[in-house]
Amino acid sequence: ALQQMANKNQVMSEELKGQLAESLPGAVQIFANALNVPTEKLFDMMQKGQVNFQKILPQLSDQFRKVA
Repeated sequence: ALQQMANKNQVMSEELKGQLAESLPGAVQIFANALNVPTEKLFDMMQKGQVNFQKILPQLSDQFRKVA
């Protein structure tokens, strides 16, 4: 799922909620934390195509380190 996001440079709900969250519980919250938004706002942003994978990668890495 992360590879698909990187290839598209877009975080889409299908990959995050449908694929990544299955293998990584809490993935949705991790992405929301990386953007510093509530999960509802994250889904709204994904629907509008406003979540650029490359732009959030540094914050996302920080969030993954916190849960590791």
